[in-house]
Amino acid sequence: MVALAACGSAPATGDDVDAATDGHAIDAGHADGHVAPHPDAHITPPPDAMTIPPNGKRVFVTSQRYPADLRTAGGQATGRASADAICQQLADASSLNGTFVAWLSTSDLDAIDHVTGPGPWYRMDGHMVFANRANLGTVPPVAITIDETLGMPDPYYESWTGTGLGGHHAPLGGRSSVTCNDWTTTVLSDAIGGMVGIFGDGFGDDVGHGPDWTEFTVGYCSPFARHLYCFEQS
Repeated sequence: MVALAACGSAPATGDDVDAATDGHAIDAGHADGHVAPHPDAHITPPPDAMTIPPNGKRVFVTSQRYPADLRTAGGQATGRASADAICQQLADASSLNGTFVAWLSTSDLDAIDHVTGPGPWYRMDGHMVFANRANLGTVPPVAITIDETLGMPDPYYESWTGTGLGGHHAPLGGRSSVTCNDWTTTVLSDAIGGMVGIFGDGFGDDVGHGPDWTEFTVGYCSPFARHLYCFEQS
């Protein structure tokens, strides 16, 4: 059974650190939901950036973090619709000219079924992430570390997914929810959590492009804010 992330074991009074990650800051948000910018945010993309081919679709990690109550954060009727709206808003603000949805599972829909189209999907710097739909259920060859602005958010941080490796709703493991009640709550509870993936390379060579990209641990729904993965649709 996956344990709730140690970084969310109690209400935050300042910045929290996950003791299991060699001191790297995780859940470095404050209890009021405000998140200070990381000093390394939006750095120049890697020099080996490549051109995305005409048939390629894009995937990015959001430059911003959001509370587990995505329904409120995105202003739509459901948590998933609001997450999609957030992805689209960020894509539109960066003039990406495509339709984007969040890699997010809910109790009635798996992430792999929410993302449509045959692929392939590329990171914003042109590196292939998933060659086709079947690959969405595997591990990417590179971590999804580039955001919609071609920047790189804090490399020691997580994304809400609710999704296990394979692209399906993560196992409950004895809890009532691992999607923060379908992304509608910021309750602080041992029974209600949210599966997160980790997108950075800060904890070892396989992090971000191993199973951890979508199934890192079950985190508390409150008081922390996390990123989203956004996939372009065909």
